[in-house]
Amino acid sequence: MNGAFGRWRIGPRGWPHLGRSLRAVWPRDRGLVVYLEGPLGAGKTSLARGFVRAWEPAAEVTSPTFVLREDHDAGGQLFVHVDLYRLRFPAEVEDLALRELPAGANLLVEWPEHGRGRLPAPDLVFILVPEEGARILDARACSAAGVGVLEALATDPWLAARAATGAAG
Repeated sequence: MNGAFGRWRIGPRGWPHLGRSLRAVWPRDRGLVVYLEGPLGAGKTSLARGFVRAWEPAAEVTSPTFVLREDHDAGGQLFVHVDLYRLRFPAEVEDLALRELPAGANLLVEWPEHGRGRLPAPDLVFILVPEEGARILDARACSAAGVGVLEALATDPWLAARAATGAAG
């Protein structure tokens, strides 16, 4: 299902505001799976940090590149943040026990292409594309819950002011 998408240009200080915008529209009754895609240095961890800190402002959110998985209990929400960059084989995802997450847990996956075929299907895919002084964030919904999030974000004035033109990629 690709019923909704968004495209925004977000500067380096915009991740906390985006996190707050997402928190305002996030479903309260279930967790979502979010894939974070983009090249090295695109801001995937910064996006995850802004997102988790929208629930828990003092949360220490670092790149889990070496530990592969970090869990954050943030304001009553569980966020499981994984970075699959260092995986050599998709089967190594099984060691992270992602399919056994508790009900309502949110999963943020950096480098999901390294776990192809072994990850839960995404509700949302966020693709970050570096651009001079900012990032283009292409968002695509892959489930009914994801569509609900992106449709609600479409009414956010802060994001409307940052709408980027061009085809979503």
